Amino acid sequence: MGSIRTTPVAGAVAWSGPEIERDTDWITHVQAGDLAELAAAARAALARGTAVDRLVRADFPLPSLGPKLATLSADLESGRGFGLLRGIPVDDFDEPALAAMFWGIGTHLGAMIP
Repeated sequence: MGSIRTTPVAGAVAWSGPEIERDTDWITHVQAGDLAELAAAARAALARGTAVDRLVRADFPLPSLGPKLATLSADLESGRGFGLLRGIPVDDFDEPALAAMFWGIGTHLGAMIP
């Protein structure tokens, strides 16, 4: 059994609900240009015929969205531990495109385990 923590948690991982409501830095907004490059990367990846779960980051060049995802990834790993990606209109894409898009996003957030 683990030890009981006797000191308060500090740093970015120490947050409360009211603090999160006031500070929306944890929300990453996908802009129109980000969405266009994400959709293009998904279309190109699907056109190559590679199974979605075999796609890697190199299959998803995201020059605009990529740096935003890198910031989100760092915050997941060593910051507050969560984030929200907002602005992907899922009703505008079919299931294969969405699968490729979300897998592609995942390749920019960390190591994929199929």
